Amino acid sequence: MLHNCPFCHHENSTLYKNDEELREGVFCDIFECKECKTFYPCPRMDENEIEAFHSRLYTHEKYSQSDPTKPVSQRNIFFKKLISPIGSDRNIMDFIRRSMDTKGNALDIGAFTGRFVYILKSLGFNAYGLEKDKGASAFAAEKGLDVFVSSFPDNISAELSQIGFSLITVMETIYYFSDLKKSLTKINDMLHPGGFLLIKCHQGKSKYYKGDKNSYFKRYGDYVQGIPTLASIRYWLQETGFEVQHKVIGTSPRVFLLDDVKIPSFLYKILNRIGSLHSKINDSLHTENADQLIVLAKKTKGN
Repeated sequence: MLHNCPFCHHENSTLYKNDEELREGVFCDIFECKECKTFYPCPRMDENEIEAFHSRLYTHEKYSQSDPTKPVSQRNIFFKKLISPIGSDRNIMDFIRRSMDTKGNALDIGAFTGRFVYILKSLGFNAYGLEKDKGASAFAAEKGLDVFVSSFPDNISAELSQIGFSLITVMETIYYFSDLKKSLTKINDMLHPGGFLLIKCHQGKSKYYKGDKNSYFKRYGDYVQGIPTLASIRYWLQETGFEVQHKVIGTSPRVFLLDDVKIPSFLYKILNRIGSLHSKINDSLHTENADQLIVLAKKTKGN
């Protein structure tokens, strides 16, 4: 077990929230690093414990529950973009198109069955993925996607090690890097000069975690290493050779309804979309409490 910050590697921290319930039913405290402002469980799993936990986690996973190569509909795109969460496939694709030239090599770290690899490929990149779960990687390969079995950052295939990338994405997996500084430094090394890093993540100061209803482990899982906040992401990127180019606030749809209210399905959908639009506006005004963060950073240092 580890007791230090996954980025700064020291124990200079303060208790942020105590007795958070893990999925396995035990309890753990959440600390905030005084230097980088990262939230992290103490204790947290080391690499060997993560590997053992992960091998149990996906033993019975059904990879075929969804098709990673399902095309993203472009119909009624303006209306769909308006009511859809910013983190939806359609809006992420539009964001990437507006932010960079969609050519060259792109890599998705923590690709699972390859959904985001497919999206990068659809945008025009030579798209690759890294995934530690062999079953998920094999399923992606069956769908024609180049997803390599790898445990980042120490076990990268020789083929990918020789490739430079224009874009590297970390979509809801940055929480599981046991050494955040080492991992982000490695990403910097793998990028071409001027290349981009795209991070999508739930963040620790979301209103979702206010009070005692929702534990941090409910979303992040029992082997979470570091829980990002807006302040900590900025610190991580600055310290590892990146500059934040754009900041987009993601949000999950929220509904203004009680669970036991019975209404027609079409009206439910309308109110759900109104809730989503309201959330997008609210989170854009209150960045530090947004449910998700989507951050695009540009490599400014390194070879």
